[in-house]
Amino acid sequence: MDRNCGRRECSVSSNWVNVYLANKVGKAYGYGQVLPGQICTQLQQNDAAMPDQFVPHQNYPNPFNPTTIISYRLPIAGNVKLSIFNSIGQRIATLVSGEQPAGVHRIEWDATDCASGIYVCRLQTGSFSATQKMLLIR
Repeated sequence: MDRNCGRRECSVSSNWVNVYLANKVGKAYGYGQVLPGQICTQLQQNDAAMPDQFVPHQNYPNPFNPTTIISYRLPIAGNVKLSIFNSIGQRIATLVSGEQPAGVHRIEWDATDCASGIYVCRLQTGSFSATQKMLLIR
């Protein structure tokens, strides 16, 4: 595997910028974090720390009011869709829809305009699909 022919992907998480290196097929093999506006001069290569399978994590906090963090791991880059559904199956939000690099991703969902109740978060990418229940309490 020629790691010099890879690509760099960046995503912003809070005040940090997460940097992932990926090989030609999108498998992540290196990572680092820098503050916006700084230059990243060193990335850590750690195959064990990079995800090797799709992993949706339970939102935190749960129960929540009115915001929660949803995180997930992608072993390879791909088209990702992260949607929120209410208890009767209606899609009420699409938080992510598009190409994302391999690595760990976090997104905040603000349910200020939603009623108390159980919501389902569905992560889809390629042939993988997983759901998690979330409880909004007012």
